[in-house]
Amino acid sequence: MFITTDSTGNASRLNIKTNTLLVKDGARVSASTLDAGDGGDITIEAQDIQLIGERKDGLPSGLFSTTDSTGDAGGLNIKTNTLLVKDGAEVSARTSSEGKGGNIKVNAEDIQLIGERKDSSPSGLFTTAFSTGNAGENLNIKTNTLLVKNGARVSASTFGAGDGGNINIEAKDIQLIDENKDGLPGGLFTTTDLIGDSG
Repeated sequence: MFITTDSTGNASRLNIKTNTLLVKDGARVSASTLDAGDGGDITIEAQDIQLIGERKDGLPSGLFSTTDSTGDAGGLNIKTNTLLVKDGAEVSARTSSEGKGGNIKVNAEDIQLIGERKDSSPSGLFTTAFSTGNAGENLNIKTNTLLVKNGARVSASTFGAGDGGNINIEAKDIQLIDENKDGLPGGLFTTTDLIGDSG
């Protein structure tokens, strides 16, 4: 499922209400902007959400909000009993240009982030800035249990001049367990690699 704007007009919102949402083997739910128009918000309300795996060429399954131009990306809003993100799948809000990245908001009883793709890219929740635009201001998680295992990550990062976002977690139980197969750690990260400020 995709909503895209490649002009100055803003994209519409994508609202999903279901018992079970399965996104697997490279499938995606995506909102993007390629021009000055703002990307649309994605709002999902489900009993169970499973995001699993990657395509044969390595592109991950998942939920994505992106901007590749001056328009701002939309937000990702998730309300569910169980969120499973596994084998390299992602929930990701990203900017690769001047536009601002979107916020991620997850409200779930149980969140499990597990494993990685074949190229060792981690599963997880990500807000990322790759250029001059700022990443989404907030990656908000409210849950009873957050499990981050086998190299998976919750990450707010900047790899350009734009600022990274904040990670805000409200949880009764947080479990950070094990590294990936290459010995790289999983966990909770705010990162800056260039002149932008991390969260």
